[in-house]
Amino acid sequence: MRGADRWAAPALGLLLGLAGCYEAYADDLWRDQRTAAVGAAVAYGLAVALAGYRPLPALVLITVLYPGSKLVGLTDLGGAGLVAMLAVVGWAAARATSVRWAAGLTAALVAAFGMTTVSEGAPAWDPVFFALAAGAAWGAGSLVRRETARSAELAALAAQLAEERELRTRQAVAAERTRIARELHDAVAHSVSVMVLQVGVARRLYGRPEAEQLLDEVERLGRESVTELHRTVGILRDGDEPDEHAPQPSLRTLDTLAEQITTAGSPVRTHVDGEPVPLPPGLELSAYRIVQEALTNVLRHAPGASAEVRLTYTRDALTVQITNDAPPAAGPASTGGGHGHLGMRERVTLYDGELRIGPRPGGGYRVTATFPIGRRQP
Repeated sequence: MRGADRWAAPALGLLLGLAGCYEAYADDLWRDQRTAAVGAAVAYGLAVALAGYRPLPALVLITVLYPGSKLVGLTDLGGAGLVAMLAVVGWAAARATSVRWAAGLTAALVAAFGMTTVSEGAPAWDPVFFALAAGAAWGAGSLVRRETARSAELAALAAQLAEERELRTRQAVAAERTRIARELHDAVAHSVSVMVLQVGVARRLYGRPEAEQLLDEVERLGRESVTELHRTVGILRDGDEPDEHAPQPSLRTLDTLAEQITTAGSPVRTHVDGEPVPLPPGLELSAYRIVQEALTNVLRHAPGASAEVRLTYTRDALTVQITNDAPPAAGPASTGGGHGHLGMRERVTLYDGELRIGPRPGGGYRVTATFPIGRRQP
């Protein structure tokens, strides 16, 4: 029970008790029965105060008060008494734990009043009037009960929606962290792999002009890696915007990527079949990252092997195929990653595409990713 409800019934009971006492002294009808009238008024006030906490016992008390008042010689109910009885009926309809018991006791109250008035020769209208008044009080209490129950349901629904919203927020945060981790893996793993291989080549070519060129390329890749790492991690900062001087990689920069891999020791050719069409930025970035991951795997697992990147545009799809030959000589086993293929599959699945990965007949490897572009993308 809320604070306002807790004090409403006692306050109303006190007011009705005082009004009944005033009525007992102000009305000449009870000139010779003021003590009994005051006692009845106090009893009615107590019944109303009790109704806020124990509606059913209050109904029982109010039911016996009117016939009981006749036993002590009171000739009429009085206005305060009538209001008290209707208030108890309304409170019982609104707050009683058992509606069935409350309805039964209200019916008993109406019957007791009707039989008492009829036995005294009162007009037939009196019990009918009180029955209508009690019915109105019951209806008002039932309306309060229904609105209270509805408010409780709405509060529970609001709490459930807030919990679901918080859950979706946590899931979105987790998904975003996964995406950022994948971006970091793709950006850093590729650049560092190329840098490591180029440093190895430069070490073998130490003292020759080619070594200085390779070291310049390592420095450039290092700077690009730091720039991309800064841009990606910047997503974690509230209010940060991507660096306008460090645009997202795209399929238009494949030649630069192929040049990096070629410099690292694995010749790469690029081909475009069909007419390129504008792609959603997320889809284009996913396609670029798949090419990047596949070429990085060539450097890791088949150093020195030639590779080919082929983009095929059709009306309904973009197909990205990366193939490589068998390495010219067996190299050291790679100890990298393990999440590359999983990242590729996640990127393709995000756009309802298809990914096929596997060895080629006669040696080498093939990665084929197909992205639907004929329908709306997320």
